[in-house]
Amino acid sequence: MPHPECPALVAERELLCDTPLAMLSSLLPKILPIAEIAVAAILTAVILFQPSTAGVGGALGGSDGMQNFHTKRGFEKFLFVANIVLGILFAALCVFAVIY
Repeated sequence: MPHPECPALVAERELLCDTPLAMLSSLLPKILPIAEIAVAAILTAVILFQPSTAGVGGALGGSDGMQNFHTKRGFEKFLFVANIVLGILFAALCVFAVIY
């Protein structure tokens, strides 16, 4: 059965409309907003789970005078990497939604 949005003028055209790519392109407008909302919610949760090390001075743009740098390990490193990956994925989804 040909794809409903494709004109079935020629037998070749019908074959092209039944490809998985044609089916995916019809599902994409329905999936993109849901994917954006899901990634945005997960990204928000990841940001909120990250530990805050800023004091009162750091919150206002100043410095606390305590500059404790440490290596991220374990769950903190996972959240850091997840934040970067989800941020890039969210930006890519937004750009793709505008283009498509």
